[in-house]
This record gives sequence, structure tokens and C-alpha cells, in this order.
Amino acid sequence: MRHVARVSVVGVAVLAAASLIRADVVVRAKAIELYANIETVSVYVPYDGDENANATATVAFRKVGAGAWTEGHPLVRIRGSRFAGSIFGVKPKSEYEVRVTVTDPDGAGPAELMARTRTRIESFPVGSGRRRVGGHGDGAFPHDPARRR
Repeated sequence: MRHVARVSVVGVAVLAAASLIRADVVVRAKAIELYANIETVSVYVPYDGDENANATATVAFRKVGAGAWTEGHPLVRIRGSRFAGSIFGVKPKSEYEVRVTVTDPDGAGPAELMARTRTRIESFPVGSGRRRVGGHGDGAFPHDPARRR
């Protein structure tokens, strides 16, 4: 009989310890923010919770329509309750799907966020080659000391 009583006490202690896990230690990823350049994409994931800072975030990407995902570098934690990182090796003027997986040992399994982005073109826009001249069209501005002669 004593043995059964001990098991019950241990079982109660385990349940009590499990109930002490607070909601503020579990990470809740809010969104995925993507900022594409020519051959890279910046990734930011703002989150709430995770006061004990034990959550991790990984990133994977693929060209839209491709089958296999390419694993990127794990995201790092930065100020402002965000995970951040970069995707390298993407092609200019292409559309990509990005998947971020946030895992927290305190939570109920990993959370996945997905978004799409398009990288920029390789060439930069070029102006018309015309310059606008201020003032009276003679190259001098109204407050130019050389004009007051």
C-alpha cells in the first residue's frame, strides 16, 4: 500500500510541475517579413513570449514551382523580440517561397510560417540624362551671389 501512495504523490508532483509552465515562456510567432534584393532575401519573424529564450527558428526556401526545399542558415534572435537572418544564393528577378519553422521546447510542436517574395532585377533604373536647371534657365539660382552683379 505504501508503494502505491508514493506513486500517487510523485504523479501529483509531476502534474504540479507541469502546471507551473507559464504561457509567457512559449513562443508565438506573429508573421514573416521578407525584404528581397538582387541575390539575397532578408527574413524577420517577430514573436511574443519565449521569456526563457529557448525557442529556435529555421528557414527553407525554393523557387515557386520547384519541389525540393533548400535549407538556409538558422535565424538568430535580435532586439525587439524578432528572429532574423538572410537567404543567399537566389537568382535575380525570380519568385521564391520561404518557410520559417519556429520550435519551442515549451510549446506544443513547431509552428510554420510561409510567404512569397520576388527578387529584384539585376540592372538599376537609369535616368533620362536631362538635368533641370534652377532659376532663370541660365544655370544660376535666384539666391546665387554670382547672379547679383
